[in-house]
Order: sequence, then C-alpha cells, then structure tokens
Amino acid sequence: MLGTLIALAPSIIGFGNASTPILRRFGRCGDLSYGVYLYAFMIQQVLIWRFGARMTFAGHLAWASALSLAFAWLSWHLIEKPSLGLKQIYRSGAAKVVTMIRSKSGPRYREALRDQ
Repeated sequence: MLGTLIALAPSIIGFGNASTPILRRFGRCGDLSYGVYLYAFMIQQVLIWRFGARMTFAGHLAWASALSLAFAWLSWHLIEKPSLGLKQIYRSGAAKVVTMIRSKSGPRYREALRDQ
C-alpha cells in the first residue's frame, strides 16, 4: 500500500506536467474555467430545484456539466474576451495621462508657470 502511494504521487505530477497534442488543443475554445466556476453552482441548484429526486445523480451530473460548459463558453466569448480587449485601450490611455502629468509637473512646466 505504501509503495503504491509513493509511486502514485510522482506519476500524477508527471501526468500533470505532460504536454500532449490533446492537452495542447484543450484551450482552443477559450478559457472556460472562470465561467464554470461562476455558473456551475447556480445551474446545479436550479436543476435540483426543478427536477429534484425525479432525475438520477448521473442525469444531474450530465445536465449540470453540459449546461455549465455551455454558459462558460458563452461567457468567455460574449463577456470575458471582449473585456480583456479593452485592457489595451485603457492601458494606452492611462499611459498618455501619466505622461501628461509628468510633463506638467516637470521643471520646465513649473518655470513657465512662474514666468506668467
């Protein structure tokens, strides 16, 4: 038993660090992890509220997984990815503001104010 546990830990770490074609293609649909995190609990609760014990555990699991992934995909493509694109706009705008503030607080700007 102890030998199995000792061999299992490095095997799991090795598998986690492996880069296979299947694992490299996993992110091609977008980063769904945050969307799954946001929507999974709500979807599970709605399914339990709506269907309760009339649906089996496997049915709940299948529907919750499918709906969570669908909502996460929609969230990534309609909200998260476009929002990340705004980062460049605000970053360039913020850089212009910082440059403007620095130029107006520099020695030449203060001298020009004194001369007025």
